[in-house]
Amino acid sequence: MIRKAKRFLEASLRASEEYASTVLAVNEVLATAAIEAAQGHRVAFIPIERPIDIQATEAAKELKTKLEAEGFTLEWRKRSVFVAGNEMPAWSLAIMW
Repeated sequence: MIRKAKRFLEASLRASEEYASTVLAVNEVLATAAIEAAQGHRVAFIPIERPIDIQATEAAKELKTKLEAEGFTLEWRKRSVFVAGNEMPAWSLAIMW
């Protein structure tokens, strides 16, 4: 029998992967970067609105591989947010060219 904590962990990992595949979709990230470049910027910030760490997801790894192959630099930046009065770590992703 699988213990509840393990099921909760598996559910959390699945949800993180699903969220990451949406927010880190290569075409969407490149579209955001193109908009920023057209405005004269040399960096685009990809908002990670949920206070979860998605750096180790398959979507994050794929994005890193594809964008670095095109000459971009990716940098995860830690920040803090408050959720129900509690300070939680959150992340944003900077794409630079």
